[in-house]
Order: sequence, then structure tokens, then C-alpha cells
Amino acid sequence: MDIQTIAILVTASSTVIYTIGTFLLWNITNTSVRLTRQEMERKEKLTQATIVSSIYKNFREIYSLIINDSENLAILAKENGNAVSDIKREYIASFLINHSFEIYEYNLHKLIPDEFWNRVVIDMQALYKWDFVRIRWIKVSYLFPRDFVKFINEHIIIINYY
Repeated sequence: MDIQTIAILVTASSTVIYTIGTFLLWNITNTSVRLTRQEMERKEKLTQATIVSSIYKNFREIYSLIINDSENLAILAKENGNAVSDIKREYIASFLINHSFEIYEYNLHKLIPDEFWNRVVIDMQALYKWDFVRIRWIKVSYLFPRDFVKFINEHIIIINYY
């Protein structure tokens, strides 16, 4: 083997090793970018869910203030021409419906385990059997996203009638 043949073999071997190394580096970089993108998407979903949760936390606080203050209830009842107990039922039903939506959003973004979600669905089915919750749902369902309305109407309420 002469020196020129050895040089060609060394160059060819170096080229192959360099190509393999470049491919491995590209693969690692590609995996890193993909994982970073997935993490960013997960954080975005978590942020959205946190915002929804924060909004509904504020609703819960307001509803709690209203239903625990007899003067507020009396004012609302007089304004709406309803009994205090009816106003209280409406606020409690809204509280429960909003809570259902909040947990639905967490599940939609895969932020809760499936086992927990399955128990929540069973609880929702029992919850929407209550007349005052279903009546309130009919009044306010148009305020919610279509996918949630469809879920409640097709998977929660419909089950209650069988």
C-alpha cells in the first residue's frame, strides 16, 4: 500500500466519520428543538388553564360573597322579581357549572390524569341530574365554548335520561 492509497483511505474514513458525527449532532439538535417546542406548548396550555382558573376563582369569590350575604340576596331577588332561595340556587348552579368548565379545560389540555377526569365525569353526571343545575345550564350554556356545550349535552346530560 502506497502513501497515496493510505491518504485516500484516511480521507474517506474521515469523511464517513465526519458525516456520521454531523448526522448525530443534527439528530440531537432536532430532538432538543422538538422537546423544547413540546415544553413551550405545554406551558402555553398551562398558562391558559391558569388564566381560566384565576377568572373562575374570582367568580367563586363573588358568588360566595353574594350567597353568603342576605342583604345582597335580598337586593338581587327584588331586582329580578324572584325569591331569595331562587337567586341563591341560580348562583350555586352557576358556581357548579363554571367549576365543571374549569375542570373540563384542564382535561382538554391534558393537565389532569385520566383517572381523575373519569371520576369528575361521574360527578358531573350526578350534578347535572339536579333540576336547578340543568335549568341554569339551559339559560347560560350559550356563554360557553361549543366543545364544552357539546360535551355536557351529549356526554353528561343525555346520560342522565337513560
